[in-house]
Parts: sequence; C-alpha cells; structure tokens
Amino acid sequence: MIAGTQELLAAEVSFEPSSSSSHEGFWSPIRKSLTLNLLGYLPTFASLTDRRVLSPPSDKSELPVVTYIDRQKTGRRLTEESHKSLVDALLKLKEEQVCEVQIVRMEDVSVREQIRLAARSTVSFLSRYLYSKTRLLK
Repeated sequence: MIAGTQELLAAEVSFEPSSSSSHEGFWSPIRKSLTLNLLGYLPTFASLTDRRVLSPPSDKSELPVVTYIDRQKTGRRLTEESHKSLVDALLKLKEEQVCEVQIVRMEDVSVREQIRLAARSTVSFLSRYLYSKTRLLK
C-alpha cells in the first residue's frame, strides 16, 4: 500500500470585484493541486472569462469545451428519446463550431483520464442531474 500526506491551503476569500481569488472560487487551490498531482500539468485557459484551452498542446481548443457525462448504463438515466435528443443537440453545436463536445462514460475511462477531461472542460454536466433539475423548472 502506498500512503502519503499532502498539505493543501485554502484560498484567501476576498469579496473585492478585482480579486482573482473571488473569481476562481474557494476550491481552486485544491482543484489545481489535484490536477497537477495526477496529470503533471495544469491546463492553461485564455482568461477567467475566455475559457479556450491554450495548453498543453494536446488539449488545446479554440472553442469552449462541453463535457457530457453519459450515465445511460446506470440505474438513474434519461429515457432513450431524451438521451438521443440531448446527444444530437450537442453534436449539432459541435458541427456548427459553437463548442467542442466530449461525450464520455466515466466508468469506462481511468481516473487520470477523468481528471484530464474535467480539467479542460468549460462546462460539465451529468444527464440525470440535468434532467432532475430541469424538471423542477416546469
């Protein structure tokens, strides 16, 4: 068994509009540390508001990156019709070059790949989570 310790420092919370820590959020240092430790690098974005991935070169994207976490193999899933409609809509956005789309089943990829996908994502969502939240709006 491999064991170790790691010191993680929480972000200093500032409510000043110009403060970068208020834009990145409280979990930013932990998210960055986890990503750096697992991947060996941090994806670089154009800015806090322009989420084009600039580096590393293997992850570079000129468009925002949308990650749809497909949960269709699990007990809590969308109807087939809703799932197909959602995937079709995402692929249309990709075709129109509005965004880059990653459709992934997390149970089919390694933990390292899961972190890589999440780290370069501008927007991530789970199908069942999205479905249950949108039902509340009706």
